[in-house]
Amino acid sequence: MNNLFSKIFGKESKALPGMNARFFASANCDGCGECERRCPTGHIKMVDGKPEWFKPCLLCAACATVCPENAILYGTPKEMDEYWRLVKEKTNREKDS
Repeated sequence: MNNLFSKIFGKESKALPGMNARFFASANCDGCGECERRCPTGHIKMVDGKPEWFKPCLLCAACATVCPENAILYGTPKEMDEYWRLVKEKTNREKDS
């Protein structure tokens, strides 16, 4: 019993939908390692100066919350690019109104 779930509930857990989170660090990441230090379950390891998520994630978002550069994103880079494209498009429409 080596994960947080097992420590709390006294038994092993199976991964729930979404627990294999697709967190990633954007280009804004400066490699400070704060996400690794603050992850309560130890799922983040710094590799070549960038965080990588190795175990099923509990989706607590502590990493994103403590990131001084707001560089931790959830999804795939393609999904995030699409999200920000839509945000920019909506902002431009509101400016034009």
